[in-house]
Formats: sequence, structure tokens, C-alpha cells
Amino acid sequence: MQISRMVHRMVNIYTDGACINNGLPDAKGGMGVFSQDMDLELSIPWEMEVEPTNQRCEMGAVVYALVAIKKTEPSQDTVFQILSDSEYVVKGMNEWMRHWKNRGWKTAKGKEVKNRWLWELLDSQSKGLNVIFKHVRGHSGVLGNEKADSLALSAAESLNV
Repeated sequence: MQISRMVHRMVNIYTDGACINNGLPDAKGGMGVFSQDMDLELSIPWEMEVEPTNQRCEMGAVVYALVAIKKTEPSQDTVFQILSDSEYVVKGMNEWMRHWKNRGWKTAKGKEVKNRWLWELLDSQSKGLNVIFKHVRGHSGVLGNEKADSLALSAAESLNV
């Protein structure tokens, strides 16, 4: 992502995903997005036909954060920092995706990229935005991350599977 040289405002957005009974037929997922800077709290249950997993919910939360950014019609001097406790998401966005795309959505070992449809969605939603993806350690007392975690868990718990 290209970041403007003149940054007048940095906006932090925390994202998290939760999946109760991950990997099982009765899995329930939720996504949480929190930004004090944007006065934003989203708690979204996973209601897609494809079953939820921890990774899918982590990625879905970032998609919702990107959509929220676009709705603000951000100025070019604003940088949005998406903070996630998912190394999978952060490394995927910062390092792996460009290589996957160059290899036709194949891993370094020639296998299909898992959750490709979500990676493509993340790619398309992040285009044209000044976005930085940063890893934050989960469950370490970081207020924004704890809040996003709580929102994601509440969303997952709200589902009746």
C-alpha cells in the first residue's frame, strides 16, 4: 500500500474474529471492529453459508473495517492503521498477498491459497486507501484489542446454530 508522505491524522482501528467450536459443524463465528478515533463499534455475527473459522472471522472483521473506512470518504492525509492480533491477516496483507497474486493465487509450495475469496475481497476493499496493517499481541491488555475481541465474541454467542 502506498502511504502519503504528509500524514496529518492517524486513525487506529482494532479488528478481531472469534469462532466458538472452531472446525466443528456447530461452529459459531463473530467479528468485532473497534475504533475510538472513529467512534465505531461493530459486533457482527458470521451468517454466511460457508462455515466460520477463526481465520475467516479475523479476515471478515478487517473487511468490515475497510468498508467503514470507505464510508468516511477519507482525505488523502489520513492514514488508517488496522490493528489485528491475527498474524495470518497481517502477514497476508503485508507480505504474502503480492506473492500469491504473482503466482496465480498459489502458495510458495504450489498449493491453492486458503480462503482465496476473502483475500481477494480484502485486496479489492483496501485499494485506494491509505491503510497500514499492524500486529498487536492478543489478550495483553491493549484496550482496543480487548474491545474488538469482546465485540467478536458477543456476535458469535448471539447465534443459534
